[in-house]
Amino acid sequence: MIIGIGISVIDICRFSKDVFKNKRLMNRSYTPVEQMYLKDKDALALAELYAAKEAVIRALCNDFQGFSPHDIEILYDEFGMPSVIFHERVLGILKNQVRKQHKQDGAEHFTQLCISHTDEIAVATAIITISSSK
Repeated sequence: MIIGIGISVIDICRFSKDVFKNKRLMNRSYTPVEQMYLKDKDALALAELYAAKEAVIRALCNDFQGFSPHDIEILYDEFGMPSVIFHERVLGILKNQVRKQHKQDGAEHFTQLCISHTDEIAVATAIITISSSK
């Protein structure tokens, strides 16, 4: 069952200017693990990662209410496939949302991400689904 679908489109040049100028924004937007990944990357990678986080937020039908970008972590496997790690505050919100809207407890959630770009924009789509209760 689909919980939500989210999409985010980010202007790479504009976004990177803001992040590169503001170290505090970088620390607020990306977890330490993500920052290590981004250390040797360019503006495109910064924008793609943030677009992925925003797409996940939109799939949760939330606007960072009750948590921060740090509570969602985007990681890449050895093949370059992105995955999402929800930290405690986001998991609580997701569980409450499933319980209220879908009347299910104990359902397992899955998040699918698709990230792409042109020379000027980064785009990400997230789909959050749940399995049936056990």
